[in-house]
This record gives sequence, C-alpha cells and structure tokens, in this order.
Amino acid sequence: MKIEVQLICFFISILYGILINFCMRVHRKLLKKTYLVSKILIYFLATFIMVIMYVDVLFFINNGNFHIYFMFMIILGFFVGRKFTNKM
Repeated sequence: MKIEVQLICFFISILYGILINFCMRVHRKLLKKTYLVSKILIYFLATFIMVIMYVDVLFFINNGNFHIYFMFMIILGFFVGRKFTNKM
C-alpha cells in the first residue's frame, strides 16, 4: 500500500474515532430515560451501522485492506474527541 493511501487511512481513522465519541455522547443523552432492552438494541444497531460505514470507507479508499494500526488510530481519535469535548 502506498504511503499516501496509508496517511489518508490514518486521517480517516482518527476522524472516525472522533465521530464515534460524538455519537456515543449523543446516544447517551438521548437514551437516558428509556428501557434497558431498547438501549441495548439501539446501541447494537448504531454500532453495526458504524462498522459497516467504516468498512465501506476503507473499500472506497484502499480496496478494503484493514491493518491493526487503523484500529489504534480509531482508539486514538476516540480519546482525542473525548479530550476536546471535555474542554468545551
């Protein structure tokens, strides 16, 4: 894989981690007073949709090649998003 494609994938993965953090915060605020079964179902569906979106983006960028360091970048983006939202 070319270095340009890897850098784009790194950047997309960090942005995707920030998006996951934002979506989790929104879901948590919206689902405070709902039943446990509906919370589990909505979290499961949201997670499924986010995974499918990420796989689609990877197929668009680099023909679906997934490396473990992309997962590390998603986790890094999640914590970066948490750090920025805590300051606000």
